[in-house]
Amino acid sequence: MSTKPAIKTQDYVAIEPSQPIEETPDSPDRKRSLEDESLSDEDGSETAAGRFKRQALTTDHTLPPVKESEHKSAPSKSETESDVVATAATLDLLKTLSMRALISTKEAGIVIGKSGKNVEDIRILSGAKVTVSDHIASAVERVLTLTGPLDTIAKAFSLVATKIVEEQQTTVDLKSRHTSIRILVPHARMGSVIGKAGTKIKEVQDASGAKVMASEELLPGSTERVVTVAGVIDSIHIATYHIGLVLQENLDRDRTAGTIHYRPIPGGVAIGASRSAPQPYMPYHSPGYYPPPQMRGIPQATIQQQIYIPNDMVGAIIGKQGAKINEIRSQSCCQIKISEPSPHSNDRLVTITGLPENNQMAMYLLYS
Repeated sequence: MSTKPAIKTQDYVAIEPSQPIEETPDSPDRKRSLEDESLSDEDGSETAAGRFKRQALTTDHTLPPVKESEHKSAPSKSETESDVVATAATLDLLKTLSMRALISTKEAGIVIGKSGKNVEDIRILSGAKVTVSDHIASAVERVLTLTGPLDTIAKAFSLVATKIVEEQQTTVDLKSRHTSIRILVPHARMGSVIGKAGTKIKEVQDASGAKVMASEELLPGSTERVVTVAGVIDSIHIATYHIGLVLQENLDRDRTAGTIHYRPIPGGVAIGASRSAPQPYMPYHSPGYYPPPQMRGIPQATIQQQIYIPNDMVGAIIGKQGAKINEIRSQSCCQIKISEPSPHSNDRLVTITGLPENNQMAMYLLYS
């Protein structure tokens, strides 16, 4: 038997550290070194080559989980249409709207507050822009304007009502106190607010619990009419919101273009009328309002005012054998006439004739 060649024996002899190992490209040690380098790159490098190597070395062939959104089928036509309608409705509520209301000079002072504190609080709490028209000498009314998205306007109206009832001299709980807001509505939109045979107003009343009454006559020198909302604070909040919804419909069509806005009239003269031919002044006041002291004692002509009262209140106003209505006539020094019931209406027309100050007393007593 031949012995192993001496050169083979040298492969297994320990090599001193001072002697470098010379590697050839084809040597097994060199291949292992390259593989180790590749694995090291695979663990620590985010290069494209490293990612491809990891995929090749992966033994788990399970497909990655599919996201739930990838399984979801395309929305149906009805779902798409519903989303469009909902989005349009949301955008409508975010549109900027302006609503105007009449307030007495006394109420204006309450709304503004000392150094403008109250009106600033209303602006902050509601998010609406709140302005009160300048005071006109001898005028007994001012115009309140609220601007912003509809929900901010309705909130502002409720805050205005709150400020007014806080000044009432009564022991009744604040949330149970009644007041009224007189909203100015363009004549062209009044039909939408009233609805066919009064259906829309009835809807607003049912939804809010407030009494809603629409005037028949245009305000002097304007193309605006008054919608009076009477009730507690919460009912006014809801009712003004629903009325605002109606006014906001088809806002882009600008059906109110050409509206002549009402301005409080000094000395009983309508805006645009000749002072040589003054017209009777017919203000629309809320119940409980009395003209300021400087207006009392000034000779004024007898005027006629009309209000609507629900049928279910007429009996209490007339009283047993007319005792209550006669008492109101005596205290206010006014003529008061209640129309006959109509089969097409749930309200009765009440006509009050007398001096402006006396008429206000009569309306206060009627609503009380």
